Amino acid sequence: MDLNLYIYSGLGNLIALVDLLREDLTLSSEEVIKIAALKEVEFDQLISVLPPERPDVDLSVEIFNTDGSIAENCINGARCLTKFVIEEGLVSKNDLIVSTLGGLWNLKAHNDGEYSVKFSNPNNSAIKNNLPPENYNNKHIIKVEDQEIELAVIDLGNPHAVSFKELNEGISLKKVGEVLQNSEWFPEGVNFGVGKILSKNEIQLKVYERGAGETLACGSGACAAALIAINDQTIESPVKIKFEKGSIFIDYNIENREIIAKGEAQFIEQINISIQ
Repeated sequence: MDLNLYIYSGLGNLIALVDLLREDLTLSSEEVIKIAALKEVEFDQLISVLPPERPDVDLSVEIFNTDGSIAENCINGARCLTKFVIEEGLVSKNDLIVSTLGGLWNLKAHNDGEYSVKFSNPNNSAIKNNLPPENYNNKHIIKVEDQEIELAVIDLGNPHAVSFKELNEGISLKKVGEVLQNSEWFPEGVNFGVGKILSKNEIQLKVYERGAGETLACGSGACAAALIAINDQTIESPVKIKFEKGSIFIDYNIENREIIAKGEAQFIEQINISIQ
């Protein structure tokens, strides 16, 4: 199979886009694993751009991690997708609706060169997993080596756990992320973020993504950290989430659960690949 990959960056989060509107192909998890194994290819998530599945949306997408697992949401990928479909002429407007496994994205290209995605928080409580209902919205304590880590968990179409306590020396983000993937709390894995509140409107964040590992940025992780801190009344919306290579702005309306994430998206390169 010959395939064109369009590589974009959302604040360092590498997104591979595959145009399956103009190419009569399909992609499976097994094929995504083969793509990720190619030396010339690097990405954190791969997004297949598909025809709309229903009349009230413009496009549909399927999101894969590098290990071939399915992701329900990808906010950096959503912004990269917006830039891609507009610049490639796949849509003739600056705002569109896209269906994902985790819900609908309302995407928009702004005059300042940034892109935004608006979506609704599908579940303002904890992750839909095997935790009993009385534990929803509570903080949970896990122990990794000699450190107790307090987690807040939230479902944004995909699962997130966030800690606002600095990890002890010798305990890495990768270590805790790997432990959580095998935890009975998160049978489907979880995105793990460690945040540091810098001011009433600013958070520094690092994220370990399930199926991808530690990434330079995670859009849905930024939304998760912002929502948890806003609900705890430790910060106020809008929130600037700082990553190593840039920032994303999160505006959250608690009353209607509407989330808007706005930031940059950059085209890196187009690659033609062949997989067997």
